[in-house]
Amino acid sequence: MIFHLQSSKGATEPKRQRFLSGRVQVISRSGLHPSEGVLLELLPSLLPLASPDPRVLTVGNRTGVVGQVACDVFGAETTAQTFDIHHFRGMDPHILAGFRKRFHPSCAADLPADATFDLALFQLNRGNLSTELIHDMIQQTVQRLRPGGRVACVIQGTSLWLMRRLQASFRNVQTSSCGSDLTLLVATDLKGPGKSKSFQCQLQVTLPHGIAFPLVTYPGVFAHRKIDAGGLALAESLDVVAGDQVLDMGCGSGLIGIAAAKLAPLQQLVLVDSHARAIQAATENVQTNQLSEIATVVQSDGRAEDFAQYADRFSLFVGNPPYYSQNQVTSRFVELSFQVLRRGGRAWFVTKNPEWLGQEIEQLFGEVQYFSRRQYTLLRAVKP
Repeated sequence: MIFHLQSSKGATEPKRQRFLSGRVQVISRSGLHPSEGVLLELLPSLLPLASPDPRVLTVGNRTGVVGQVACDVFGAETTAQTFDIHHFRGMDPHILAGFRKRFHPSCAADLPADATFDLALFQLNRGNLSTELIHDMIQQTVQRLRPGGRVACVIQGTSLWLMRRLQASFRNVQTSSCGSDLTLLVATDLKGPGKSKSFQCQLQVTLPHGIAFPLVTYPGVFAHRKIDAGGLALAESLDVVAGDQVLDMGCGSGLIGIAAAKLAPLQQLVLVDSHARAIQAATENVQTNQLSEIATVVQSDGRAEDFAQYADRFSLFVGNPPYYSQNQVTSRFVELSFQVLRRGGRAWFVTKNPEWLGQEIEQLFGEVQYFSRRQYTLLRAVKP
């Protein structure tokens, strides 16, 4: 099997890696993360004995390589759990034709309710999944394991907390160092599903003039278990007017967009996020706050084609963008705001790095206004 993981940018000298004595080859720009390589090499030894229709789950493996190799090594059906639509879409070009009927990428808030698994593989690179989301996913996995099923985790960084979590559900947890700050944990002999824990958090948002409303969040949602100070600063400052059509990009639990609807009666509200858990939370919060008649929740990573129907439609755009991937995501927020706003529409952003973001906005909008609140900078621009 040969996997080509080159991005559209390509590389003058791509890196070629071989795994399982050359049975698997991967061609990519910079090579697989070492944790993925560990899982690939250990796959043949990880599946429990004799299962007529082996089922494998992968969590945190964004390339899809591990799951497809499991299809080949075990003849397995594999569910590749993702949470972000960007990772889900990015996996598709890497799926080999021979595995499309047995390899099933999933972009959902939770594992499939009716799924069962013989083997669950967790690739836990530093920062790719929050600690509480990992706890949640392990709980769901344990509830879906078949008799004799096992869990294997490769974690980067400290592993003691993960070992203790696995020991709560399994009688046997073996650990081994894999170098490069990696630890392998293999859990077998399930004690039982145990008592189920809810990871939902209920919050109360308070705005000026006595406006208050509830929100729920889940692990994986930005600012889970707290009200984000940046989002609150923006919500408190918006120049919302009756009849506005609002798009909240990177909505998370829906804080800013729902706040806008509480400040003035809106004609339309569209909440957008790439993460399945944010979509789950925002949908519930729209219903709880009785905004279903005007609000739509959309899962998107900001691709222009996803918003073709919304071009030049909105009067207000709000965004609390993430600052990673060398600000590529933030740049897309700015581009999208210009795409969806009609002439005279207002774009609002919140940041702690106003100089760079201000320059990005100015290139499209021209003039940018700056405001300070709660140790954040708010930026406002009007589409000419």
